[in-house]
Amino acid sequence: MSLSSKNVILLAAGWFVTIGVAYYVGSALTGSDTASTVAPAARTASSGGSKTYLVDSSQSQKTAAILESLSDEEAAAAAGTGPLTLKQAMAAYLANPGSRAARQQLSLMIQSLGPDEISATLAMIEDMPGGSNRDRLLTELIGQWAAYDPQAAIAYAQGLPNMQLSTSAVNEALQGWARVDPQSALAWWSSPENAVSSRMSSRQLDSILRGYAEMDAFGAFQYVAGLSDDTVEGRRLKNRAIETVVDSMLDQGRLTDALAWTNQLPEGEAQTSALSEIFEDWTRFDPQAASAYLESLADRSDYSELRTSMLRSWTRTDPAQVADYISGMDAEDPDTGRLTTMLIAEWGRYDLAAAGEWLNSQPASEETDRAVAMFTFQAASEDPAGAMTWAESITNEQMKGRLINRVASEWKAQDPEAFAEYLKNSDLPDTQKAELGNVQPSSSSQRRGFWGGPPR
Repeated sequence: MSLSSKNVILLAAGWFVTIGVAYYVGSALTGSDTASTVAPAARTASSGGSKTYLVDSSQSQKTAAILESLSDEEAAAAAGTGPLTLKQAMAAYLANPGSRAARQQLSLMIQSLGPDEISATLAMIEDMPGGSNRDRLLTELIGQWAAYDPQAAIAYAQGLPNMQLSTSAVNEALQGWARVDPQSALAWWSSPENAVSSRMSSRQLDSILRGYAEMDAFGAFQYVAGLSDDTVEGRRLKNRAIETVVDSMLDQGRLTDALAWTNQLPEGEAQTSALSEIFEDWTRFDPQAASAYLESLADRSDYSELRTSMLRSWTRTDPAQVADYISGMDAEDPDTGRLTTMLIAEWGRYDLAAAGEWLNSQPASEETDRAVAMFTFQAASEDPAGAMTWAESITNEQMKGRLINRVASEWKAQDPEAFAEYLKNSDLPDTQKAELGNVQPSSSSQRRGFWGGPPR
């Protein structure tokens, strides 16, 4: 739907006010807080020589004071003063961290920094108040820094006192390095110098491959296709690496290339992993096309696995369509029960009514018992009276018994009188009634109304 002229004018006015605020704030900060040009390596604490942040809390207070004192007229008057400097863009972002426009503006400016601008920008970020906003900017800057001096950027990242931040910063540096020199980044990753756990090593490789794929998707694909898969760990690493490159290619809109190159791989785990990743991503934006392509692969030995990947992704965006898909499957299809359970597990998390209504339309069978059990488990805390009817409809006696006990525990906790009335009028054997009467009430039940009706 198109915006009215009035809305367009209001949006434009709001943007100009944001620019004006950023310029005004940035100018005031620039006048009294000149960015330091001290080299990053020199900005260390005096005790122990370890890296530390130099935080000036007065800066955030000053920013807030300026914003509070700025009138609408002053902001509007400042709007035509010209393009933002980096410091003004940073001030705008700090003043409104939730602004997507301010975040994108600052990111673009950081990504365009030259090598002689890194040190002063790092000093400004170090002087920011601590928190997630500063950490996000710091890792982004380190990624840009690594394009010019990867060893220095990685050394700085490794020296950060916070382990989680340090790990993220190293990964960002590796991605930045791989954008300009992937072979050197890969050589560093596999060298004895990089002594990290296998989990961290795998994530580092992910970062390198994302950077590599940005500048040479085919080269990145060739690299991961050539990784050794002689061991279990090697196969796991290779499959994940292929998924990372394929995912990066899909982010670039290169679906055709991803399919063509993946189909050139020999059939096996690596190709299946790549195709699964393609179907998961493809289904998010064009499930019908993905489904049509999948049917052309119906004769493959991994068809069931690929279909599961597609439907798992599709369920997250449109479970009703997946329900229609499953309803149209051959009644003899061995995957029907498993896929139904997967659908109910996801769908029932946020729309129990719709999930229950569809499940209620399916014929009762051993194949759907697990789906009914999953739904019963989800519904037990919503309305145990209705959930008990679902539990009683399960055909597998052992599974039915476990679920009835589970629902009884919830029901006894929420409404012991109603539960006692149920036992009194139930057709259950006397021994089972006695067992249920001794069930301990659940300690985690929640009093919420049941949305889905009991099975017919």
